[in-house]
Amino acid sequence: MRILGIDPGYAIVGFGVVSYHGADFTPLEYGAITTEAGTRFAARLTAIYDDLDFLLKRFQPDCIAIERLYFTSNQKTVIDVAQARGVIVLCAEQHQIPMYEYTPLQVKQAVVGYGKAEKRQVMDDDGRNSRYPGAAAGRCRRCPCPCDLPRTLCNRRAAAKENHQSRRYNMIYSVHGKLIAKEPAMAVVECGGVGYACRTTLHTLGQVGNLGETVLLYTAMSVREDAVELFGFSTQQELQCFQLLTSVSGVGPKAALSILSDLTPDQFLLTVASGDSKALTRAKGIGAKSAQRIVMELKDKIAGDATGLLSGTAGAGEIAAATQSGGNVGEAIEALVTLGYTQSEVAPIVAKLDPSLSPSDLIRLALQEFGKQRNF
Repeated sequence: MRILGIDPGYAIVGFGVVSYHGADFTPLEYGAITTEAGTRFAARLTAIYDDLDFLLKRFQPDCIAIERLYFTSNQKTVIDVAQARGVIVLCAEQHQIPMYEYTPLQVKQAVVGYGKAEKRQVMDDDGRNSRYPGAAAGRCRRCPCPCDLPRTLCNRRAAAKENHQSRRYNMIYSVHGKLIAKEPAMAVVECGGVGYACRTTLHTLGQVGNLGETVLLYTAMSVREDAVELFGFSTQQELQCFQLLTSVSGVGPKAALSILSDLTPDQFLLTVASGDSKALTRAKGIGAKSAQRIVMELKDKIAGDATGLLSGTAGAGEIAAATQSGGNVGEAIEALVTLGYTQSEVAPIVAKLDPSLSPSDLIRLALQEFGKQRNF
């Protein structure tokens, strides 16, 4: 079976052609039909029809999958896109090709397993959720252009391939220079006469010092279709925590910054290692489901402390073992949580105590430690 997928629009109509045999998908072609701004709208619709007609004749798909439109605002845009979509539907009907509609949520769910995933996650999916042969080995799933398509269909292919590859590399490891501006969630560092605006956390903003001082920020770059953003952190540990968070399905840079503004890197790691998803919901914009997903996807990675990120005295493995163990330790932790403490607060303390002690002794010693911390 040969399938043509279409992302409707009037400036850009994205398309992809795949061949489906058994359980394998093979990409045949991809690109976009483009129309120039300023051209009469009727002429733009004609160009879309003509190029789509060419595609249908060339590839002769057995069916077409098209995105179902959903707009909550901007009535002019939805009317224009709907007209372009009508031209696409008309062309498909004239070729007598069946058409099926899918929402963006359905597509994301099928590709990465999460319906609210960001576009970046869909594009950077490493193949674990794909049935395309070779995807899991890290090979790009886009095939080369045969270069026999009309110019409007071929123009964007090289650019798309270049953009696809650039998303996989962090070109700027760090920035070192004078701090020239501090804004909420942003620090601007001047390096060689260029000011680098780095989105960051409240913890990093509190550590970088005053304007005019020399600072070093470890960075991560995010490349999207509509923006290139740089994220900076005062420590490599915080940067690695940011990268861990953004590796979770449905967690973007904004959510990661929110969590790391509420929790220090050690607090975040201990929170996840102890399975305390409730503590994550204190961060702005983080709901219960997102918090549970973060714990579920990262707990095993952090529990073994394979990343070497923890700088505290109790390792993440010890903390995870303490929260998961039964007996006296489990009873003590459960009782302390009932008293109002969180697992991430309790686990590091109980993990350092003798597990052979009775639950009452463990609770007493833990409360004493909490009292010392408050007095300090």
